Amino acid sequence: MSKFVISDIHGAHKALVECLKGVKFDYATDQLIFLGDVVDGWSESIECIEELLKLKHLIYIRGNHDEWALKYLRGQMVFKMSSADSSWLHHGGVITKDRLDQNPDKCDMVKSFIESGVKYYIDDDNNIYTHAGFNQNEPIEQQAFSVFLWDRNMVLDTINGGNPYSSSDTFYDPKNKYNKIYIGHTPTTYLAEDSIAPMKLGVNTILLDTGAGFTGRLTIMNVDDGSIFQSTPPCLLYPNEKGRN
Repeated sequence: MSKFVISDIHGAHKALVECLKGVKFDYATDQLIFLGDVVDGWSESIECIEELLKLKHLIYIRGNHDEWALKYLRGQMVFKMSSADSSWLHHGGVITKDRLDQNPDKCDMVKSFIESGVKYYIDDDNNIYTHAGFNQNEPIEQQAFSVFLWDRNMVLDTINGGNPYSSSDTFYDPKNKYNKIYIGHTPTTYLAEDSIAPMKLGVNTILLDTGAGFTGRLTIMNVDDGSIFQSTPPCLLYPNEKGRN
C-alpha cells in the first residue's frame, strides 16, 4: 500500500482525477489522506466527494470551507449584510450553494461526508495531518475543532523565523514532537508570488495548498518518498468559471 496526501481540492474534480491517475493510485489498496476543503471554488464539489468515496482507504480531515457548507446544509446559515455567514459566499461558497440547491438528492450524501471529517490524523510514523495547523503550546487532544480549521499561527510562526522544535520549552511536551506536519489552508501563492509547489516551513512542516482554488495547481504527494504530481491548473480545466479568483 502506498500513502498519499492531498489538500484543498475546492471543487476541481477534473484536477483530482488527474492527480489520482498521475500517481497510478490504486483505489482498493492505496491510502489517501485528504487535508480538507473539498468544496467552494470550482463547480464539481459533489463529484469530488463521490470520487473520494470510491477510495477504500481514505482519511478525510475537515476543512473550514467544508465546515461552512455543513453549516448551510444544517440550515444554520444567516445571510445578512456583513454577517460572518455571508463571507462564505464571497470566498467561493456561491457555486457550492447553487449546486446543492440544484441537487437536493445529493445533500444528505454531502452532509454525511463532511460530518465524517476528523480534526487531525497521526499515522504510524508519527506524522500529523490537519487542515490549518494547531496550537503548539497546548495538548493537541484538548484543542477545539476551530483551531484545526482556521488557525494560521503555525504558518505565520515558521515563516517569521520560528522553529517550534528548536528547544524543549517551545512545545508543550518534548515527547510529542512529530516527525512531519502536513497542513493545507494557506495557499503557497499567498506566501511567495507564483509559488505553486508544496512549501517546507521550519524544520518539518509541509504546506500542501498550492492554490488550486485560484490560479495554482492541485498537488498530490507520496508520503513515503516526498515525490509529487500536479494537475493542470483548474482555471484551465474550467475555463468558463471563476473559481475563487
